[in-house]
Amino acid sequence: NSNSPNYDIENIVFMGMGEPADNVPAVTEAVRIMTGRTEFQIAPKHVAISTVGISPESFTQLLQNTNATIAWSVHASHDDLRRQLVPTTRHTMVQLRDGLIQALTNRQQSSRNMRRVLLEVTLIKGINDNIQDAQHLANFVTELQQLAPPKTKIIMNLIPYNPSSTDIVIRGVQYQTSPPDRVSAFQNTLTNLGIRTYTRTTRGDDDAAACGQLATKKLMAMEKQQQQKQQ
Repeated sequence: NSNSPNYDIENIVFMGMGEPADNVPAVTEAVRIMTGRTEFQIAPKHVAISTVGISPESFTQLLQNTNATIAWSVHASHDDLRRQLVPTTRHTMVQLRDGLIQALTNRQQSSRNMRRVLLEVTLIKGINDNIQDAQHLANFVTELQQLAPPKTKIIMNLIPYNPSSTDIVIRGVQYQTSPPDRVSAFQNTLTNLGIRTYTRTTRGDDDAAACGQLATKKLMAMEKQQQQKQQ
């Protein structure tokens, strides 16, 4: 539509209800097209691939053919807690960390200059948002920074949990958004321990369109439709 406004695309992130590492060929080809000099010409530093890290090798698979930034959805550095928050995980955090380091090392050896790594944690009230969690996470990130190739820039993104209207329970506690004071204390703890940390601004939650809410809303609609058919 010639009358539609034009908007500059500033950033692209592969994330959401699909795991990029489960579809590496399509993801890397999409990144190639977006960043190609004869195609969309988006700067690689503005393209990120978000992954839970399905295996140590998955980081290399995602990074070896792209210049995109890797965004690792960590959520917790304690193995037992992370297994509950990320039920698909089959590896320890140390194993995944070493896999990421190897991927970054391989990228450096292939003369790629993308050294930024994003780590992401969704903060859930009473689950992974206490000071002890922040301190353990800071130690984990510090070790990652020390073992990573020189000049690697690690940035921590904190994402307040977006509540939904379904009952999601872990350890007998329903998921709730971390209060602003707990988010701030978590960020301050990381920052004071030398970790560059930012808190992501939530968008779309008023319309149930924020991260994680759209699928929940769709699932509820499907369940309601199924119930109506059975009546």
